[in-house]
Amino acid sequence: MSLSFDSTVNDQEDLDDINKTLSFKEWGQYMMRIEFKTARYSTRNDIYNTFIPDGYGIDKLQEEMDKISSRLPEYWQRYRNIELAKRKKEEAMLVSKGYKIDEGYQDPDLLPYLQKEPKF
Repeated sequence: MSLSFDSTVNDQEDLDDINKTLSFKEWGQYMMRIEFKTARYSTRNDIYNTFIPDGYGIDKLQEEMDKISSRLPEYWQRYRNIELAKRKKEEAMLVSKGYKIDEGYQDPDLLPYLQKEPKF
């Protein structure tokens, strides 16, 4: 879950455009955005973004997403290898700067969660 506060009124000038009688010091306004993301949703999107090039039309994009979904274990392993390689590279850089890394940690396997369809 993420929360973000975006200012809808930046200064007195913005506020004057809305209502000339209000004072910005009294009525600064913010919009709150709440997003809920699940591991299943965000990981699937990351897999799609990794293996599907930009510029596809809607039909071709859906076809590629269906292909990845039907062969999810294979794509999951490829995606995981790419991400582990990135992480190892980053960890090596951090170790060279003096940080200590827990090398015994193993990521949980998300494949069972990625394969389940949500029940609404």
